[in-house]
Amino acid sequence: MLGDDGNDVNAEEVDERQHYGVMDKEDLISYALRLEKELTRKNNIIQSLTLQRDWIIEKKDTRGGTQRVHGSSHGV
Repeated sequence: MLGDDGNDVNAEEVDERQHYGVMDKEDLISYALRLEKELTRKNNIIQSLTLQRDWIIEKKDTRGGTQRVHGSSHGV
């Protein structure tokens, strides 16, 4: 039996490819683009949440009379 690349493959290899859902080049590119888009979206969420967290910490520290220094709170 000949594979996609024209080389001889046995039935076991064909079954393994089908079992693991081996994708062709276009599918891989599409999948990679979807992963990139999802990663960008998640990174944007993380950045937004980090900014919100920092804003909340800053507001809390200015109201409570403490100053945040290197990850710990010290009274002023």
